[in-house]
Amino acid sequence: MQLIFLSSYSANEFLNTGNVHKAELHPYSTDASGNIAHVNGKVLDYTEYGAITGIFV
Repeated sequence: MQLIFLSSYSANEFLNTGNVHKAELHPYSTDASGNIAHVNGKVLDYTEYGAITGIFV
């Protein structure tokens, strides 16, 4: 009978190369007040889950 014990240890770290960050901009049209607007000018609203309503109307 042969028993083999193995162990290892590692430490990982995320590299932030190339200025990686969360998005600061979005591709939606806005009105003068900064509201997200439909192409017909109607101001769009967010649902309770953060989705935007009225985009595909």
